[in-house]
Amino acid sequence: MKKHLPWFHQSKTKAVALEFPSILRFITEPHFATIFFTYVKIFSISFISGFIVIVILFQLSLLAHNLEIAKNLQADREAILREISYWQQVGNQYKDYRDIYFRIATLEYRLGNLAAAQQYVNKAMQLDPNFQQGKVLGAQIRNSSHPSH
Repeated sequence: MKKHLPWFHQSKTKAVALEFPSILRFITEPHFATIFFTYVKIFSISFISGFIVIVILFQLSLLAHNLEIAKNLQADREAILREISYWQQVGNQYKDYRDIYFRIATLEYRLGNLAAAQQYVNKAMQLDPNFQQGKVLGAQIRNSSHPSH
C-alpha cells in the first residue's frame, strides 16, 4: 500500500506536486518606534482636529453674537426713523415750535445724518437764537463733520 503525502496530488496518471508561490514574505512584529510614531501621528491629528473644531465653534458663537447686535441696531434704527417721521408730522402742524426741530436734529445726529441734523438745528436756532441746547448740538455736529487731525 502506497502512502500518500498531503502535499502531493495524485491524478489518475501520475502524482503531481502542489505549487507554492515563489515569493515568500515574512510578517514581522512591528518595532517599538513604528508603533510609537503611529500613536504620535494619531494623537497629533486628533489634537489638531479638536483644536480646529473648537475654533470653528468659537467663531460661530461670535457670529451669532454679532448677528444679534446687528439685529438690535437695525431695530433701533427703525425705531428712530419712525420717531423722526412722527416728529416731522407734528412739525408740519406746529411750525413755530423749536423743540420739535431740536428733537428731529438729535435723532438725525444719532443716525449719523449730519447734514440733516445741522439743517434742523438751524431751524430751531432761527426760532430761538438763545437756545443753549441747540448751540451745544450745533457745535457737536460741526465738530463731527470736521474732525481735527
